[in-house]
Amino acid sequence: MPMDLSYTPAEETFRARVRGWLAENLPETGSPRDLAAMRAWQRKLHAAGFLGAAWPKEYGGAGLSPMEQAILNEELTRVRAPQVVNAMAIWWVGPAIIRYGTDAQKRRFIPPILTADEIWATGYSEPSSGSDMAAAKTRAVRDGDDYVVNGQKVWTTLAHISDWFFVLVRTSTDGTKWGGLSVLLMDMRSRGIDIR
Repeated sequence: MPMDLSYTPAEETFRARVRGWLAENLPETGSPRDLAAMRAWQRKLHAAGFLGAAWPKEYGGAGLSPMEQAILNEELTRVRAPQVVNAMAIWWVGPAIIRYGTDAQKRRFIPPILTADEIWATGYSEPSSGSDMAAAKTRAVRDGDDYVVNGQKVWTTLAHISDWFFVLVRTSTDGTKWGGLSVLLMDMRSRGIDIR
């Protein structure tokens, strides 16, 4: 039986909606490093319901189907739309908090990720291990309700302007090299953080 790869009428309607919105709202081409412009573009996409495409609506996302997400990405790429400032947070941080975070964390972190009121950096790579996450050496040791973190991260996009850090750490050396890895949400204004 042959496969029908054509778009459904609803998908074509969605494409027309996205294309029409972009025709009216796409910003002038500017510097890809203009923070104010990137924030404004992200907020505009969010207000239109096009940000957090795969996120559930209950968390402020668009709740789009996989095909609608593909169409949205095609249309954004077609017009060479600028990047949003919180791309890493929208792709990785937000979905992780939605899936694994507490209700309090979801209430606290999800809205400002979408509105770009808070900017996130992600920290995985290290000087001695590159992108081999299982070889991470940055340690986090529990101290009461907090963790004391020691180590280095490299290739950390937007660290110099970020409010928060989604950082891969080693909380245990027992078991497999993957077994002791954790991710912490770290305030970038925390004492001891040095950005170079």
